Amino acid sequence: MRCIFREAIGWRLWKGENPAEKAKPGKKRMVREKRKLEISETQQLLMALKEDVRLIVMVALFCTLRISEVLGLQCGDSGEGEH
Repeated sequence: MRCIFREAIGWRLWKGENPAEKAKPGKKRMVREKRKLEISETQQLLMALKEDVRLIVMVALFCTLRISEVLGLQCGDSGEGEH
């Protein structure tokens, strides 16, 4: 929020002081252990998914895309012909 207000002030969309100026984010805590799936676990996961969802997960997995990148893909985004 602090950064949003700072930009709004810079763009003259907000007048006055930044109400979030003194806000500080808390320390990031791990909720659960992060670990990579074993190959067999990945296979089980993929086979348990519906076909259309499986395609999305496979694209993300094999192309190392973030979920926001996968969900932003549209038909015709193959990249063919682009240089």
